[in-house]
Amino acid sequence: MGKAEEALELLLSKNYNKVSELTKKLNEHNQLRQETEKNIFESAMEQIKKEHLDEKNTIIVGGENWHHGVIGIVSSKITEMYFKPSILLSFEEDGIGKGSRKKYSWI
Repeated sequence: MGKAEEALELLLSKNYNKVSELTKKLNEHNQLRQETEKNIFESAMEQIKKEHLDEKNTIIVGGENWHHGVIGIVSSKITEMYFKPSILLSFEEDGIGKGSRKKYSWI
């Protein structure tokens, strides 16, 4: 969500108007990411509860067109909640699935 170049440009810019514009844009990207993350998390939690996946050794859930840049964050949250590995899969329109996983560690 957004481009890393925008954050770099923000840090390097000395132009107040450009800094203000980039700050606004990055804040909008962050709000969108938070909303997307919340929606994916809620959907994943529904699946976990509905299918009693918290009783399994590993939690595996998936959804249609989940943002691939956010599923890793959600996977980490689920792993931290249940103290077990989790895998989140995003099924794209072309039938390809992309995944993210978080391994539980005691450290």
